Amino acid sequence: MHSKVKNIVHGKKYQNLCRTPYHNHPKGCPNYGKRADCPPCDRVDQKFDLNKPVYVIYTEYPVGEFAERMRANHPEWSNQPRQWYNCIRWQGIARKQHKQDLLGFQREFPDLVVDQNPEALGVNVTKLMMQLGIDLEWNYHEDHDPQRKTYRVSIAGTLN
Repeated sequence: MHSKVKNIVHGKKYQNLCRTPYHNHPKGCPNYGKRADCPPCDRVDQKFDLNKPVYVIYTEYPVGEFAERMRANHPEWSNQPRQWYNCIRWQGIARKQHKQDLLGFQREFPDLVVDQNPEALGVNVTKLMMQLGIDLEWNYHEDHDPQRKTYRVSIAGTLN
């Protein structure tokens, strides 16, 4: 799915979230400073002309259903919900689905450039998705819900 967005909350402080420690990554994301599309890199206002239309392209993935299947198929993980939601097991499927959505978007808007890593550009993706009525959840493995959804998010616009 895609939608035009108006107010893109962004800044260096959101890029710096990549350095926030998380499970098994005490220094934050291991890609920081290593991948070309990861910080330090241009911010969204440096890459895209924000005076022209910007779109968010997103793909919903039923991560709760996936986790429920993992829970049922792996009783040895009964006390380890983090294993049920382990992104290594479901991210490839979600990326493939998102790639199909991006191809459809690019057929409709061939002159726009897509960036698949808006958080690296300093975009507050949580506030971006709130504009579409979607409340992103973080740390969802701590409270299992078979109805839970997660999202792959990209943005597109005209280069500066």
